[in-house]
Amino acid sequence: MTGTASLAPAIARRGKTLNSDHLAAAVALLAGFSSLVFLTLAQPAKADILGSHGRGQLMAQASGRYPSETSPRYDQRPERMPRGGYDTRRPPRDPGYPGRPERPWRPPGYGGPPLYGGPIVPPFVRPAPPPVYVDDGGYEAEPRPRRPRAVQPAKQPPKKTVKQPPAKKPPAGAPARATPPASPPASGASEQFVADEVLFELSADAATADADTVAQRFNLTVLERRPIDLLGITIIRARLPRGQNVPAVVRALTADQRVASAQPNHIFRLQEDSVLAAEQPAPPTAAASTATAAPAVTGSADLASVQYALEAMNLRPAQSIARGKGVTVAVIDSAIDGAHPELSGSLVPQSSARKPSPHGTGIAGIIAARARMIGAAPAVRILGIDAFSETGDSASGTSLDVVSGLDTAVKHGADIANLSFAGPRDGLLSRALRASSQRGLLLVAAAGNGGAKAPPVFPAAHPDVIAVTAVDVETRIYEKAAAGPHVAAAAPGVDILVPIPGGAYEQSSGTSFAAAYVSGTAALLRETRTELRGEELRATLSATARDLGPKGHDNTFGAGLIDAAAALSRIVQPAETAKPKSAPTLTATP
Repeated sequence: MTGTASLAPAIARRGKTLNSDHLAAAVALLAGFSSLVFLTLAQPAKADILGSHGRGQLMAQASGRYPSETSPRYDQRPERMPRGGYDTRRPPRDPGYPGRPERPWRPPGYGGPPLYGGPIVPPFVRPAPPPVYVDDGGYEAEPRPRRPRAVQPAKQPPKKTVKQPPAKKPPAGAPARATPPASPPASGASEQFVADEVLFELSADAATADADTVAQRFNLTVLERRPIDLLGITIIRARLPRGQNVPAVVRALTADQRVASAQPNHIFRLQEDSVLAAEQPAPPTAAASTATAAPAVTGSADLASVQYALEAMNLRPAQSIARGKGVTVAVIDSAIDGAHPELSGSLVPQSSARKPSPHGTGIAGIIAARARMIGAAPAVRILGIDAFSETGDSASGTSLDVVSGLDTAVKHGADIANLSFAGPRDGLLSRALRASSQRGLLLVAAAGNGGAKAPPVFPAAHPDVIAVTAVDVETRIYEKAAAGPHVAAAAPGVDILVPIPGGAYEQSSGTSFAAAYVSGTAALLRETRTELRGEELRATLSATARDLGPKGHDNTFGAGLIDAAAALSRIVQPAETAKPKSAPTLTATP
């Protein structure tokens, strides 16, 4: 109170006025300050106590909220037992209990909640174990492989068999038949072109010397340069180095700007399938010569009775009107034996570049035979073009040889081209066929001997070509004849009597010989109407054909069997108004 009394006069002197409220506030302030000083001096500093127990300065601020370790209340709190007791290990299993695979090692905290600010680790997912099969012995066996289920093949419907009438016996005097040899296996993709050759042409703006530059770039060896006047280009035939692939080189050449086109040198084969035994018939007797002679043929024609195609196609009535005089038929085939009596005087020029072949001689004989046989057009001129060479049992040619043959046929004024061969689709040949058709050349080709399920072959599948299939003496389809929408018509082509080199004869089968009969029939029409072109001739032959099989055009017989007399009657003109075409003088080289 002494301090309070001494302070009052001083306050009174400063303010000169001291009321009771101000005096009470001053007394309360002094009392609180005195209590704080007393408590501070009476209790020790808690910061020193916390520091001695290892706690920091920050924990000292909260020391009033929690009891310290020395507090009696902390020591008297009961301890809480953890769940399951202190020993959390699983009790041991029985000795016979099957074991479990060892768990992989995991880092601490793996699979727990993510730590904010650190990497997020996905929880571990154990893959499903493989199935385990327990044998009767009680031990675990390895997983058994699952046996695949057998797939039952689908049942095929029974094939319908079409009964065909029995074949007629061959007429008397026909050559003896022999068992035909087995057909060769179908050619694979590697046999469709020459394995080490390629054909290419330069673009219009490329110089002639660029051919050597292109060949040097692709490591090719130039074999020949053959001009094709029909297309106005020069084809370069080059050989590939060993180990090169023809399709790959063709793609590389096509990508070159100096090359206009490039392709493989495809292989084409003659369509003669079965050949019967060759025979030299005995010379005709005087009585036989008198009985079978025909005014359209200069020879005795004693073998005409074996040629059932004359009656099937009505060729005899047609030959009384036209015989193909002044018409030239180009036979792009193997070499022709011009010395055979059936072809004496009909070849212009005679084929002498290679050894005469039975196929080429037989095709020419079907068209223009004039001795003991009767050809479809005995007065035609045959332009023999040797484009195929014999290799073993068959004859084959290449794309360049066939295109060169078409170029020769157009260059020397041929009216009809007989193409009795087949092969793969060819770009260069397709261009040559279109160009020759536009020049007025009628194209007749064999449909092919690959069978009804075989894909279309070339050149028969080209739209500018008349594709011909083969039938037998009973007008049944040839068992190996190709079929498809490209087949235009049918003609006899089974067991056909043909001449062969050496003055002999044989019987052969194939769509090649059916095409030759249609080429001869077209020669009769061309003699009657020289202005007829390809489309008109095709329309006339199709409109007058005798329908076979289903009504109308079908994929097996086309428009039907060619009827020469009906086609000729459709376009015939009076003799005084007809102007036959003069035969050109041919000096062609194959």
